Amino acid sequence: MFDEDDNYIGKGPNGFYDLLQVVSDVSKRLHDNKVIINTFNKEIPIIIHDLEYSWYTVEATQNGNPNGIANIFLEALNQEFPE
Repeated sequence: MFDEDDNYIGKGPNGFYDLLQVVSDVSKRLHDNKVIINTFNKEIPIIIHDLEYSWYTVEATQNGNPNGIANIFLEALNQEFPE
């Protein structure tokens, strides 16, 4: 599925979007339960991606990293690949 500018707007291969939601939920739980900070002694973003940074992997990264932990990565990604 593509928009009028030929940008892909689908949800990837069958079941992939659903899998990303699970991965994003696990990432969020790791942060919420302090597993990341207790293991590494600081907050580290969990970057979720595939071969390209599609809108749904960016969404999964945003949702999996509470309190803007991944904002620096996401801002850099936006500069490299503007919409």
